[in-house]
Amino acid sequence: MSLLRPIVAIFMLAVLLASTAASGAAQEATADATPGGPSEGYPVAIHEGSCDQPTTEPAWEIGNAVTFGVDQDQPDVIGSAVTRIVAATGSDLDFSLDSANDTDYVIAIHASPEDQDTIVACGQVAGIRSEGQLVVSLAAVGESEVSGIAIFDEDSNGGLGLSEGQTRVTVYIVVPSDGDEATPVA
Repeated sequence: MSLLRPIVAIFMLAVLLASTAASGAAQEATADATPGGPSEGYPVAIHEGSCDQPTTEPAWEIGNAVTFGVDQDQPDVIGSAVTRIVAATGSDLDFSLDSANDTDYVIAIHASPEDQDTIVACGQVAGIRSEGQLVVSLAAVGESEVSGIAIFDEDSNGGLGLSEGQTRVTVYIVVPSDGDEATPVA
């Protein structure tokens, strides 16, 4: 497996975190605080269309992005200041990046499972493919402070075990914390 893939993913996440961390004030980390965003996570889906006009029904649902550590009773908190929470989800889809040449697709982050009509972050499935991988920036929509990246991996070297025509999509979302304290627990 090429070292370029993990390096690109780490670099993109670091750039995203560095660019958004400046907008929040430092907060103390505790094990009993709840992060910003819906407790069930942010639903993530691929829609046809543009970020301005996505189709109502998703073409593919990826899952709900939840904060790291939600399944831990006592999360291992590192550092003393948490200003942004990272949530993630991913799925293997019967989707080829080449299909984005024929149809416009966006990856949309919805406000909550109950509010699928509101998109809080969005990005066009477009860009430069490198070694079967495409990294898409997810920009905040409207008054939202949610942003992130989506990594599409076609497994060009066979290391992920995907079938022909499948793509692994991993989404990392940066969510502002909603209180005086924040730790990744649901």
